[in-house]
Amino acid sequence: MLLPERIFQIQKRPTLAKEPIAEKIKPVQDQRFSFGLSLVGSAYQQSDTVGRWAGWTLGAFGDYRLNNNWSLMLGVQARFVPGHTAQGDSSNPNQVENLRYSFGYRSEEWKRETRGLHFLEIPISAHWHKGPWALEAGGAAGMLLAVQDRTEYTVESSLEEPKTTVTKFVKGNSEPYNQNYFSAFAGAGYRLNNRISLMTKAQYRFTPVFKTLGEGLKNKGLGNVELGLRLRLF
Repeated sequence: MLLPERIFQIQKRPTLAKEPIAEKIKPVQDQRFSFGLSLVGSAYQQSDTVGRWAGWTLGAFGDYRLNNNWSLMLGVQARFVPGHTAQGDSSNPNQVENLRYSFGYRSEEWKRETRGLHFLEIPISAHWHKGPWALEAGGAAGMLLAVQDRTEYTVESSLEEPKTTVTKFVKGNSEPYNQNYFSAFAGAGYRLNNRISLMTKAQYRFTPVFKTLGEGLKNKGLGNVELGLRLRLF
C-alpha cells in the first residue's frame, strides 16, 4: 500500500528585536549646579566700650562645578555687624538731659546707642575640593540697609518714682556711615554628609565703617572670623 507522503514545514518563530544595552542603562546625569542656604555666626573686633562682638549672616548661594576639584560660588546674604555708635552732634545727639523746677522738680533723660548695622552683601568665591575637605577664597561687595539703635528714656520727679522706657529697635541715622564697602575673605570647609557642610573663614573689610572719626580722621577697616553651616537643597 502506498501511503501519502507527508511534508513537514518548519515554521520560524518571530524574533523580538533586542534593544541595545546602551539604551536600557541611562547614564547618570552630571549635575553641575547646586543651590542652598547658609547660616553663620561672626566674631568682630569690639567697636565700643560695651564690648559687643557677636554678629550673624544669613543667606543663599549657588554653586557651579567646573570640574572634579574646582567650583565657583555666588551668593546673596544679610549681615549684622554689632555696635559702632556714631559720634553725637547737635542734629543727632547721643544723650539729652532736661531738668525743670516748678513746685518740685522734674528730670528727663534720653540716651541713644547703636546696637548694630544691617547690610546686604553679595559674595563671590572660588572653591577647591578634595574628598570632604574644601578651601575657598573670594571677595564681597556690601551695601548699608539700616542702622539699628536702642533708646532709653528716663523720667524722674519729686512726686513720683523714676520710670525708664527702653526701645530696642529704632531706626538710626545712616549719614555718618559709608554706604558701600568691599571686603576679601578666605576659609575652609568640611562636608558632613551629602547636604550639610561645616565652614569657617576670616574676612577683612577694606572700606571703613564711618566716613570720618573724630576731627576728620579716617578710621580703619574691620576684620572678623566666622563659623557656620551650609545646607545644599539640590
